[in-house]
Amino acid sequence: MSNLPFRGIIPPLVTPLLDHDRLDVDGFQRLIAHVAGGGVHGIFLLGTTGEGPSLGHRLQCEVITQGCHFADKRTPVLIGVTDTALAESLARSAARRTLRGGRRCARPAPLLP
Repeated sequence: MSNLPFRGIIPPLVTPLLDHDRLDVDGFQRLIAHVAGGGVHGIFLLGTTGEGPSLGHRLQCEVITQGCHFADKRTPVLIGVTDTALAESLARSAARRTLRGGRRCARPAPLLP
């Protein structure tokens, strides 16, 4: 996956949930297949849709693991590591290194002191 270039359209995906802390795995697989089949150049998990920092660590890891598995080297994967605190973003980024697939992506904090 790391050899695939990032270019073109890479949409942030919403995270389909069955309840506040349970991933809709089947829905997530269908979503990724639909978007990838539509010709995008990559997918962005836990990205700019805003829910990434709102999900618990376990659920974030499940989203990343399942998302990279469903993308199955067909399309590059970006993984959002943004948090409201720099220390948390760095910790999320370090944790993501141990998970299969995807490149990490962070945006600047919206407010700086």
